[in-house]
Amino acid sequence: MPPGISLDLAGPVHAEARPGSYLHDGAVSASYWVHSWPRQAYSTALGPLLGDGSHRRSFGIIFEPLHPRAAEKAVMRERTARHVAVRMRQRTGQIVPEHERAAMERALQQDAERAAGHGLVRFAGYATVTAQPETIEDACAALEADAAAARIEMRRMWFAQDAGFALGALPLGMGLPKRRW
Repeated sequence: MPPGISLDLAGPVHAEARPGSYLHDGAVSASYWVHSWPRQAYSTALGPLLGDGSHRRSFGIIFEPLHPRAAEKAVMRERTARHVAVRMRQRTGQIVPEHERAAMERALQQDAERAAGHGLVRFAGYATVTAQPETIEDACAALEADAAAARIEMRRMWFAQDAGFALGALPLGMGLPKRRW
């Protein structure tokens, strides 16, 4: 093969980021980030996000392992917060809701797993749908409906479509932004 690559394979040659979309090479993309994942999921839960082929979709998940010291702090912060919440309800004579008890059990389990040598990770999911300019809103509505059917809550990345396109559509090694507490 001759040196270099074809311009058709090079990716977006010209792009323009707009508040809710990303224009590139005669197409429009809209990117979303996963706001909440389903509590219980089957192995096929992400399948609907890839669509039926009527529009081009891509999905990316980014995992970032936490340093052991940061993981310990995070687990202890969660465990302490849950313990304080349960104790305050007990002290004031209130009934402790089941979701608080379940959260306390999860925090205890996570602390036991971390003590056994398991690590913690931060993760995020990004989806990008690409279509022609006249059908992009229909493609976005179809992606949102498929995500809702999979019990995944997605939010459109307003004023960050260029970053969303890079995270959801391009195979790049990106990291997660710093988390603010």
